[in-house]
Amino acid sequence: MTLYRQITASIIVLLFAGFLGTVIISTQNLRAYLLTQLESHAQDTATSLGLSLSSAMKSRDLTTIATMVNAVFDRGDYQRIVISTLSGDTLLTRNNQVTNPDVPGWFTEMVELQPPTAEALIMSGWQQAGKVLVTSHPGHAYGELWTNTADTLRLFLVLAVVVISTGLIAVNILLRPLRQIESQADALGNAFSPLQNQLPRTRELRRVVMAMNRMSRKVSSSFAEQSALTESLRKQAYNDPVTGLGNRRYFDRQLQRLLESGAETSTGALLLLELHGLSEVNLTAGFQAGDQLLQHTAKLIKQRIAQLDHCFAARISGAGYGIVAVGMDRDGAESLAEDLCQDLQQPCADGLANIEAIGHIGVALWKQQDTVPDLLAEADIALRAAQSCSRSRRQSYPPSATSQAAVPGSRS
Repeated sequence: MTLYRQITASIIVLLFAGFLGTVIISTQNLRAYLLTQLESHAQDTATSLGLSLSSAMKSRDLTTIATMVNAVFDRGDYQRIVISTLSGDTLLTRNNQVTNPDVPGWFTEMVELQPPTAEALIMSGWQQAGKVLVTSHPGHAYGELWTNTADTLRLFLVLAVVVISTGLIAVNILLRPLRQIESQADALGNAFSPLQNQLPRTRELRRVVMAMNRMSRKVSSSFAEQSALTESLRKQAYNDPVTGLGNRRYFDRQLQRLLESGAETSTGALLLLELHGLSEVNLTAGFQAGDQLLQHTAKLIKQRIAQLDHCFAARISGAGYGIVAVGMDRDGAESLAEDLCQDLQQPCADGLANIEAIGHIGVALWKQQDTVPDLLAEADIALRAAQSCSRSRRQSYPPSATSQAAVPGSRS
């Protein structure tokens, strides 16, 4: 059961208990008061009849006695009137059933009234002539009790509707921060860290919300640190720190994925570019100059392949780069190799290298059924063939295969 339903049930139970207690206490108090009134009423009537019947009792005039008793009894306020002698002989009896059509029978059975019987002597001069017994009728008392109970019930129903409606609205407002806390906790479980800017007025809930906000900030900070660490590890795992390109691990994974993918990437070209004389640059000009040469070459490659769709590059060795162009045919691969050869003249013009043939490119075309080792081997053969050629010649290796030895980086 939800907390909302528990609080609602508690309010209803408390109201019912308050109503029941109020009815019991008020009914018992009113019952005691009415019994006292009935006793006083019966005693006053008995005393009055005792005085009125003195002369008629002396002469045993039953007609007069009956007339006087009937005059009192017919008002309906009495349950029983008995006129008897001192010896116990009954001279006259009048009875009235305890009925009240306005009071339910179950109520009269549940709240039973036993009206007291009052007794008075009938005097004849200084002598006792008889006794009169009067029992008041409890019908009016039952009516008063039932009216009191019904009025209390109606008042309770009105108050219950007002209190329950107001209480439910108040509880709904009171529990709104708890629902927001629940949503905040769910968001934290889904790696989100929202904050509750509006704090509740209830002190305990305010403390809970403030604690959740502190935890949300810490979790957000932890998520940010973990994300930054993950990104840093990803870059370390798949990025080359010198050139900013992908490393050999990245290159192998991407190429493997392409070779294992669907028909739309079933063909393409692999270009292996290797700089010539990088070690001499490191020895003569320093490693910083060598890094500048690598970075400049990577920049040229990025600019060239930026115009192509589904193409990426990586640094796969100390002086080697791998370029993958998905869906490229032989003519496109030769054209890309030619353009890269032209681009590789720029480092010499910028003074980053003084070698005329600064780099060589080997090209291999692949099909979907090829494997990464076979494709790399084929491209490497083409690269070695290009390195063995003069800088102004072109050749294919093998001539009838889908691989090609590209021209050296400098052309004439």
